[in-house]
Amino acid sequence: MKFIEDAKQKNWYIEKYQIHTMFHSDIREHMQLAVYQEKEYVYHQGDLLQGLFVFLTGEWKVYYSLENGKDAVFRLLKRPRIVGEIEFILNSPATTTIQSTKLSYAVYLPFQQCRSLLKADAVFLGNISYNMAEALYITNNNASINQYYSPKSRIASFILSIEKDGHFTFNYKLLPGLTGMSDRHMFRILNDFIQDGYIKKSGDYYTILEYGALEEISCEAYIYEI
Repeated sequence: MKFIEDAKQKNWYIEKYQIHTMFHSDIREHMQLAVYQEKEYVYHQGDLLQGLFVFLTGEWKVYYSLENGKDAVFRLLKRPRIVGEIEFILNSPATTTIQSTKLSYAVYLPFQQCRSLLKADAVFLGNISYNMAEALYITNNNASINQYYSPKSRIASFILSIEKDGHFTFNYKLLPGLTGMSDRHMFRILNDFIQDGYIKKSGDYYTILEYGALEEISCEAYIYEI
């Protein structure tokens, strides 16, 4: 994380993304504009956070690391939202890891200067309540799909959710963590779809050949971008 000291640039981001509307209190003076490089970690699971984040632009991956070494991907952040609200409410270590998967910008609010103001801010509390409800809905949706549908149904559903004009490409690091399967299992299913004539691979891209066949075996759609 690198802080940008240029006040004009900070104010430009605050106005562009209407960050001040997320709070009733006037805390602009405490806002710090931060930039994260691709693959840089925002924080790790278990860290004791010293501040709150407002994601602005770019992409952040939110995931939970299990004791067996596997990662469960919860979602990708792609639009402005407050981050770290659970840790703020519970005053507990971070429950997930967040990694920047693209060049990203965020506003950082240090707890030392802002915690008492935020605890009394009804607009802020309303926003984080909505965030937590949305996150719970997404987690319930995706966990139910992973528990009750076959791996082939999950992959077919994911393909249909990302295809554009019959073409798609995979984020191979995201898919296994989202669908709850191993890399090997994922590639085996993709190869089965190729052998069955459902899809065709050309370099890094895939083309859907039998849209109806994928629809027939697919299930409810994953929710992974917010």
